[in-house]
Amino acid sequence: MAKSIKQLRSDLTVLDTEVRLLTRELYGYYQGYIKTFAGVVARQLVLACYQICTQKYPDSFLALSYQKKVDLQDQLKVLSKGFLPKLSSYLAEVDVPKSDIFTDFPQSLTGVVPEVVKSESEGDEDLQTTLEGLSVENELKVNLFPEGLNPDGVLRFYGEVEDCLGEVLTQLSLEANDYLKEYDILPTQVPAKILEMALQNNDSSKGIADSPNLLSLVVEKEDISSKKITKDITPVVAICLRLAEVEFADAGLSADRRRIIAVIDKLIDLQKKYQRTTRLYAIAHAESQWRSCWSDEN
Repeated sequence: MAKSIKQLRSDLTVLDTEVRLLTRELYGYYQGYIKTFAGVVARQLVLACYQICTQKYPDSFLALSYQKKVDLQDQLKVLSKGFLPKLSSYLAEVDVPKSDIFTDFPQSLTGVVPEVVKSESEGDEDLQTTLEGLSVENELKVNLFPEGLNPDGVLRFYGEVEDCLGEVLTQLSLEANDYLKEYDILPTQVPAKILEMALQNNDSSKGIADSPNLLSLVVEKEDISSKKITKDITPVVAICLRLAEVEFADAGLSADRRRIIAVIDKLIDLQKKYQRTTRLYAIAHAESQWRSCWSDEN
């Protein structure tokens, strides 16, 4: 027997409460995760630079003066502490669901005020993801729960947080490699654009089994200045911070990730129930409207 509008409205209210509780729980997990992640990233970045300077390019490092060695290390130390400020600035560009759970975002998540803060007018549109092909249904949801959290929007939000984590790791890797090139550790003839493309597509680049957060690539350049075309092949080992390898380095971080995945799985289940119940509500509401408009007089 089909549920009534009242029953479906009650079901949606229950789902709304469950989504809110899981969203708050997940936000708390991310707060702990990101705090731990920042410390692990700092250590992993320094370790990767150590590997580059002592294992991959020891002669280049030894050729530096004592003061240059110290200067390079100082710059890398500063860079290693830059994860949270960079992440906070990236997160400032994320559209945030309308909820008191995310008050003072991203500072409440990272503990750092972003350098670039979005204006209040930005991000007001599309705060919640509309269910595909159900614009009327979405309108009903807004009327039903003006302060409610759409699970689609919540999952999209956390997906963007994950994207920001990856983008910051890439940015830190690029800056570390720039420093290593500046101090003539990495081959200077390698174009910056090549390294950037390799980092942004690190899934397809070759990692190094015994050295996490490094990548190995071969840069090939053709010289056509003479009658005979010659190829200059340069093997390069560079910094490439990877989220999976950073997490693997810390047991607590791995445990945080498991908790996050478990809550996201629950949200995905609620998302399916929410979509199904909302559609049933739209159908029931449409049927009611049909009956209220129908007249046998004609």
